[in-house]
Amino acid sequence: MKNDGPVSDSSEEDEPTRAANKRPKPDEKSGAVSDSSDEGLVSKVSRARDVPARAANKRPKLDPLRPLDATVLVNRFVMKPLHVHPDCKCDEFDGLGWRAKITRVLNKKVFVKETQGETTVGLWFSVDEVMKWSPVA
Repeated sequence: MKNDGPVSDSSEEDEPTRAANKRPKPDEKSGAVSDSSDEGLVSKVSRARDVPARAANKRPKLDPLRPLDATVLVNRFVMKPLHVHPDCKCDEFDGLGWRAKITRVLNKKVFVKETQGETTVGLWFSVDEVMKWSPVA
């Protein structure tokens, strides 16, 4: 076979070709490669690594005394007012009501559990009624 042009070995490569063939060095802190051809891949990997941290930051912190929100009622404590059980004696909150925990929400109904001594009592109430109650710690 006849060779039409001069064959160059690697020592005779011009500077731009050698620079293009060089392997990029990883960043010391993150280990990410900063080569422009890998930039899309690196950014995807970096974003994937950051997702749990960002998701955790976006979750609302459950401050027990923040106002009730109809979309986030489960596990909130409320003061069930005295008018719900007017015949019962109340020793909590200066006789204004009982501390109760919202445990379920289903079809615009809320299941509220209350501990009376050693007995736990649970009743269903409408979301609209529970939204009028006061949040407690």
